[in-house]
Amino acid sequence: MNASRPFVFLPVLVACACSRPALADDASNPLDLVEPARIQALGGAAAAVDRDATGVWLNPAAPSGSGRSVTLGGQRGFIEDQTWQISGAAPAGPLTAAAGLAYYDSGSITLRNTDGGARRVSGQRDILALANASGVFGGVVSLGGSVKILRSDLLDQFHATTVAADAGLVVRPAEDFAAGVSVVNVGRRVRYADERVPLPAAVRAGGSAATPVEGDGGISPDRLAGFLDAVWLLRERRVEWRGGVEAYWTQTLAARAGVSPSRGNESWRAALGVGVFIGKLRIDYAIQLSGPSSLPQVLSLTVRL
Repeated sequence: MNASRPFVFLPVLVACACSRPALADDASNPLDLVEPARIQALGGAAAAVDRDATGVWLNPAAPSGSGRSVTLGGQRGFIEDQTWQISGAAPAGPLTAAAGLAYYDSGSITLRNTDGGARRVSGQRDILALANASGVFGGVVSLGGSVKILRSDLLDQFHATTVAADAGLVVRPAEDFAAGVSVVNVGRRVRYADERVPLPAAVRAGGSAATPVEGDGGISPDRLAGFLDAVWLLRERRVEWRGGVEAYWTQTLAARAGVSPSRGNESWRAALGVGVFIGKLRIDYAIQLSGPSSLPQVLSLTVRL
């Protein structure tokens, strides 16, 4: 799920007043909305992220080798919509086991009948559960797989449950270079009443490269890393490019910036973010600059145990 993209509430409202078939065209899928703060700040480039359990939602190989951790994150959009998620990872023999739970609430909307009556309902509420296993093989290749279970409710009257699967790998032949690929959200359509909404299945492929910076000890960062993804959206049959950069200062502060497409590659939106590392505590923040009417912000807290 891409947390930066809220559901299309007004069309759904119109659909309810007109006919059921419009639900399949206008209801967005919550699997698009779960995107951790660090990856949002990098423009959504996640294919080559490893040793970071927060990336499990977009590449199931990401938690491999990350150790034991718990992450709590939340996002609030310009309107009442909000997303909450909790995830954790821990070593399990030669593998790393991870699990996550996400909740989305679009807020309340008012439905008006043709006779002038009105009632207040929840626009959309969704719960997403994830179970994951990943591991590092040969010290170079990370492999992972996830199963997701989605429960979705529209307008307090349309309910659906479905299951999706993810698979991914990351190859890191050197400490400062990695490449990865993942296939996410493969499963049966979400069925609301008589209408079925396809899952946002996608294939991600990308790489990352990092280099130390020979600074003067002042404001120059100690390390720079770049990320670039090509995302093939299977339903829309188009490719989107996502990219970002990350700069570290003495392993205590990270500044991030990224770009991702908006409106189907017709325009681009920017993202900014920071990461703060204090002992075993990590705080990540991101904001997407997608226009004056929509400035979604996300904050997460990760504790290494």
